[in-house]
Amino acid sequence: MSAGTAAARIRPGLMPLAIGWAAILLWGGSPIATRFAVLGIEPVAVGILRTVLAALLALPLAILLKLPYPRGRADWLLMIVAALGSYVLFPILFSVGLRHTTASHAALIHASTPLFTGIIAAALERSWPRGWWWTGVAVALIGEALLIGLGRGFDEPGVTLYGDLVVFIACVAVAFGYVAGGSLSRTLGSLAVTLWGVALAALIIAPGLIVVPVSGLLDAPASALGGLAFLVLISSVIGYVAWNWALAHGGIGRTGVLMFAQPILSVVLAVLLLGESVTLSIVVPAAIILAGVAIARRG
Repeated sequence: MSAGTAAARIRPGLMPLAIGWAAILLWGGSPIATRFAVLGIEPVAVGILRTVLAALLALPLAILLKLPYPRGRADWLLMIVAALGSYVLFPILFSVGLRHTTASHAALIHASTPLFTGIIAAALERSWPRGWWWTGVAVALIGEALLIGLGRGFDEPGVTLYGDLVVFIACVAVAFGYVAGGSLSRTLGSLAVTLWGVALAALIIAPGLIVVPVSGLLDAPASALGGLAFLVLISSVIGYVAWNWALAHGGIGRTGVLMFAQPILSVVLAVLLLGESVTLSIVVPAAIILAGVAIARRG
């Protein structure tokens, strides 16, 4: 076998993994950025502005690049689900939830998203993952439970049941968006799905700016505006382009489990930006989560 042939066989498996990890690294800062944003800007306004401002970049790019858009009824249905789940329900609910819980807690809850993504995809495709995937998910969820129970505790200051439940619902909604976006990316491409999806979501969500107070936006602290800018450019555009491409080329079930590693990065950022301490109660569960990701990748 020639070196070129070997490389050709390796790249298809490695590239989606690399792009998926890149998206996770970018999204690792999203809970921190959202927390900063909602402390200075009304949460619903953060969720709406995150999508509407991203559309100001996405729509011109989609038109300039002449990206394909959905044609048939099935494609439009997938686009609508992707837009609603990823760019309407998730940013609003996640922002509201983070006003009532901590960034690290929200990141840990968000780690359950791959489980919903895999189950939804399997149900729609009528093709359930093999044993290794379920084993990896179980191991990763154990790590998540330990991370919450040992590292933060259920009585963590700033955490409320309401906030956790809203974040949980947001994660279920975005799982539907991931599945629809990943499926549509196979025919339209990840860039087209992301840019047109953001534009469609902005059209749906923009009227909310009429009733949501945004007049104090210019008076918001720099940390809140910086958090919002991160959410607009990184979380809503660049991260989704990378993630949809990885889902389309690496498989929704196998690639989706990478999301389990996101809370680890978020905890690291919380330590660096919020001054939280690193203890064995964080390091040990984090290692278990990474092991679960590795196991699930074999499925």
